[in-house]
Amino acid sequence: MSISMQSEIKDILKNEDVAFVIGNGINRRFFSDVKSWMELLESLWEKYGTNASNDWNSFYNNDEKKLEGITLTELFDLIEMKCHCRTKSVRLFPGSNNQIGLKEFSPAEKKIVKEIAARCITKSQVELTCEFATVAQDLKKKCREWCKENIIDANLLTDVDCVIYMTELLSDNTKLQLYRNILKKEITKEYLKDKDDDTFNVFMKTMESREAPVLTTNFDTYMSSSLGLTMFKMGNGFTDFYPWNVYFGKYVLDSPIDGFGIWHINGLVKYPRSIKLGLSDYMGCVERARNMIHHKNMNEFFDGKNRDNWVGYNTWLHIVFNKPLFIFGLALDENEVFLRWLLIQRAKYSKLYGQNLKGWYVDNYISKGKRVFLESLGFKIINTNYDELYDAFL
Repeated sequence: MSISMQSEIKDILKNEDVAFVIGNGINRRFFSDVKSWMELLESLWEKYGTNASNDWNSFYNNDEKKLEGITLTELFDLIEMKCHCRTKSVRLFPGSNNQIGLKEFSPAEKKIVKEIAARCITKSQVELTCEFATVAQDLKKKCREWCKENIIDANLLTDVDCVIYMTELLSDNTKLQLYRNILKKEITKEYLKDKDDDTFNVFMKTMESREAPVLTTNFDTYMSSSLGLTMFKMGNGFTDFYPWNVYFGKYVLDSPIDGFGIWHINGLVKYPRSIKLGLSDYMGCVERARNMIHHKNMNEFFDGKNRDNWVGYNTWLHIVFNKPLFIFGLALDENEVFLRWLLIQRAKYSKLYGQNLKGWYVDNYISKGKRVFLESLGFKIINTNYDELYDAFL
């Protein structure tokens, strides 16, 4: 990197009140065994999606190193569908039998089943036995009472057996959601291994010292773990499906823009249901964010955002709409439907209300289309590789 470019980056980091947006590039830079998005989907496809006429090479051009006619987000939706089709005939718990003396659920009973299903479906028999020995006494009692009324020889069943019987009578739609959760939990296993690298730790120390918010598309917690950060939940509301008000930091923040904290845009491993990989996932995020930003108004007047204490005030969305963004380690390709849509909304908001929100994007080999896209949204392109960029941070 030229001295002038390094000086420019240092000047930005010194004088601009930025927030950082970081992708998997930071992991790939420091850890050799972290899979790319493409590699992750390929491994899932080989497990759930492969058949004689529809293998990975049928839509992947190895010569040009790119997908043809399909996006990564669409691929994940196909994997979810195929995973469900291949597992829906398999019993959720080995050895159970749902063919004896069972009646149709009432609406109240179905509600009970849905309450316990999410916590039971991903647990082993041993885990369930341990859990139901100490917690969920009320639900355990309800499951037992239901089984006594509907199953022959219910007195011979354990508490775990009663939960299993109820779970196996879920509707197909509910089961599909549970299978999706199982697949997401399998993905988290890729990112639960401990990582330790001295240069990575030093780099994260420099990030922390800047007292700037950090947004990441990564599911893992390598960054926060390297700094020994604590997880906080901002505000009162919380959902593990969209934990947008969760951040990792050294102390409690009054606002997301008040200081250093690591926020996860696409979910995190602690909450497997929060992981967003597919097109359906991204569309759900768009719908949720749009209702927060525009307050369910079909016109883009930002009447949800343009108020003092808007509904997204305690989430990472507040950072996007109130801070200059410095983006690196993130491909931001056409697959990133949610984030690219959000940057468009940010630019519209900035122009409509005179916010003058700046942005910088680091890429050594940016395509013409991506350059036009980002520059039209007010971003300046920094043409350098990540090794040189990291040197400018230190």
